[in-house]
Amino acid sequence: MFFAGMEDEGYLKDRASFWNNVYGYNMSSINKYNQKLDEPLVDTLNQEAINTRSCPIFEIDIKTVKREELNFASKFSCEVTRDDSVNGFVGWFECFFTDCHLFQKLDTSPYAKYTHWKQTMFYFDKPFFASRGDVIDGNIAVKQNKKNHRELDIKIWATLKDKRGQEKHRDQKVFVMH
Repeated sequence: MFFAGMEDEGYLKDRASFWNNVYGYNMSSINKYNQKLDEPLVDTLNQEAINTRSCPIFEIDIKTVKREELNFASKFSCEVTRDDSVNGFVGWFECFFTDCHLFQKLDTSPYAKYTHWKQTMFYFDKPFFASRGDVIDGNIAVKQNKKNHRELDIKIWATLKDKRGQEKHRDQKVFVMH
């Protein structure tokens, strides 16, 4: 599995204004209940929205992995590739089928051809500005929800550091993936 920083202000603006005109009806009062993105969004992301280098966060062997090994915690470090706002992170996976008569790779990244697996976006409550060459160091912890075995509890910590290693921003957020 891989992670990268992203700027997706267009989606956030569309989401914020959606309830202002729903088939001609002003339903903006609903918007106050719809602002926080505590659930990851599974959708496609334009590769142009990615503003860091990608980094690996988790690796398994699909032939031998055990269920209890799917709960994990991992550190990551992503270098910022352009001056931009960072709204959160995008995650995806690659899967290699090596025991077939032909080697097959399933790539769900924003850089690859579309698959129904799409990508998963994790939005922080507030964006932060990063400069090219800055580094986002972080941690991600993923575990099965205790009350509902079909849900995942995901916590992300991120610290933005400038080229000299000075901390510029720190954030963390908990997500529940239904």
